[in-house]
Amino acid sequence: MSNDPDLSPPILAMGGHQEDAAPSQTGIQAPESTKRERPDPWAHRRGEPRTFAAGWIVLLFVAAVVSIGGAGATGLVSIDVYRAGARIMLCLIGAAVGLLWPMVRLSQEAPARPRVSMFQDIFVIAAPIQAMTWPQCLPWMAAFPLPPVAALSVNLLAWTILIAGVLAIMLERLRTHPATSRAGLMLIFAGLCLVGPCVGMLLRRPTLTPDQRVDVWQLSSPMTSAWEIVRDRSWTGFATAVAPEHWIAGAVIGAFAVFVWGLALASSHRPA
Repeated sequence: MSNDPDLSPPILAMGGHQEDAAPSQTGIQAPESTKRERPDPWAHRRGEPRTFAAGWIVLLFVAAVVSIGGAGATGLVSIDVYRAGARIMLCLIGAAVGLLWPMVRLSQEAPARPRVSMFQDIFVIAAPIQAMTWPQCLPWMAAFPLPPVAALSVNLLAWTILIAGVLAIMLERLRTHPATSRAGLMLIFAGLCLVGPCVGMLLRRPTLTPDQRVDVWQLSSPMTSAWEIVRDRSWTGFATAVAPEHWIAGAVIGAFAVFVWGLALASSHRPA
C-alpha cells in the first residue's frame, strides 16, 4: 500500500477508525413520513352531517318502534290506542331535540364553522320530524285534525331552530375557549326542557273533570309541547283541537329563535 497521504481513506486520514463512524449515524432522525401519526380522536366528524343524519333517522325509527310498535305487538291496533302511542312518540322526538341532540354536539370537538354546521343540522333534524308529524293526520294513522298537526309542526320547527341557534353560540364559545365547561352548557338545555313542565306540575290543581285549559307550562318545553298540542280533547267533538295559545307559543319560540340566531351571527364579527 502506498504511503501517500492523499490516498488514505478519509477516516484514517483524520486519525479515526471506521467503527467510530457508526455512532455518528445514530443521531440522524427518521423522515417525518415514517413516524406513526396519532389517531384522530375526532375522525367521526369528517363524515358530518351524513353520519349524524343516519344516526338521527335510526333514533326516530327506534322512538316509533318503542311508542307505536308496542301497541301493534299486542294486537291492540284501534285508533285510540294508536293515538296514545303517537302522542308518546312525538314527546320522545321533542326530548331528542331538546336533550339528545345538544348532548351529542357538546360531546364532540367544536367545528371550525359552528354557525354553518348548526344550519346544516336544522335540515337534518327538521326534515325527518316533519315527515313523521304530518302523516299523523291521515285516517289510517292517528287521524288527528289538520290544524293541531300544523300547529305541532310549526312548534317543533321553531324549537329546532332555537336549539340550533343556542348550540351555534355555545360551540363558538368552545372553539375560542376550549376550557369552557361542557357539562355547564348542557345544564342550560336541561333547564330549558325541564323547568317549565316541573313548574306546571307544582302549580296544577287536581280535578275530576277534563281540564279544558291550555297548559302554557308544557308549551315552554320541547319535551312536553307535543303532548299539550295533541292531547285528548274529545269533549270538543274531535280527537284533539288547536287553541290560540298553541299558535302563540310557536310564534314566541320562533321569535326567540330569530333573536338567538341574530346573536350568533353578530358574534362572528367580533374578534375572538
